[in-house]
Amino acid sequence: PHLNLQVVAALAACLLQPARGLATLPGYSVPPMGGFVTFPSVPFRGHDIAVSREARSLSPMIERQTITWRSFLVASSAISSLVFAPQAVRLTSAVRKLIDFSVLRSCLAPLLGTIFGFAQILSVLPTILEARRNGSLGDFNPLPLPAMAANSGAWLLYGMSIRNPWVVIPNTWGVVMGGFYTAQGYLLAEDRGQDAMSASLLAFASLFLVVFSALSSGILDVAPQVAFGVMANLCLLSLYASPLASLSRVLATGDASPIDPLLAVASFTNGCFWLAYGSSLNNPFIA
Repeated sequence: PHLNLQVVAALAACLLQPARGLATLPGYSVPPMGGFVTFPSVPFRGHDIAVSREARSLSPMIERQTITWRSFLVASSAISSLVFAPQAVRLTSAVRKLIDFSVLRSCLAPLLGTIFGFAQILSVLPTILEARRNGSLGDFNPLPLPAMAANSGAWLLYGMSIRNPWVVIPNTWGVVMGGFYTAQGYLLAEDRGQDAMSASLLAFASLFLVVFSALSSGILDVAPQVAFGVMANLCLLSLYASPLASLSRVLATGDASPIDPLLAVASFTNGCFWLAYGSSLNNPFIA
């Protein structure tokens, strides 16, 4: 006999979960705790047949089959864990001997950090180009633009002081593009945005001036790489905190358009790789 496909699917679902899979099918009802499954009338060779009696007779068998299958799966999992666990341990040990993970952290991590650093810088470019076509920044928050330029400048100084090309290369590009973004953003911003960008640029310029003056006059009796490292991290914190200026507006309106999603994702990914690289060097400034 050609049974209805829904009945066949329901019976198959019972093999894995007794009578619970039927609750998701239209027209079937399952009691909360135990009991029998009630099936609707199903067309069979042009006649309606009630399959409640058949389901009632099949329920004990389905319950037994379900318990058997569950026991089989539990036993199989335990046996496979006992059999394959030693092989997995040996394979992991062999991979660790073949691959020097310290080399991966010291080379691959900064390489990916450099790539995502370029991506972080370029992530703002579509927004700036669209703003140039429209003649206005719209809802875009311009505060990250001068923070990006200052952050790249500070890290460029730090990379030059420790002679690390992984730090110098992406931040050279960041200074150029950050300056371009800042100039374009200032021209396209409204009066309030221009005032905020001017205050931000003045604060960063004052920070750079104070650090250089303290180092050159001997007031700050530390190595230049330490001073530049602290300054770079201060600028980095300001870059990550700059989108928070529009957070209250985002929470009030439910509109996240002032925050650039590409910049947020690229910044997070870039930070993860530089964290791995700084940890491999035991460098707290990079990490």
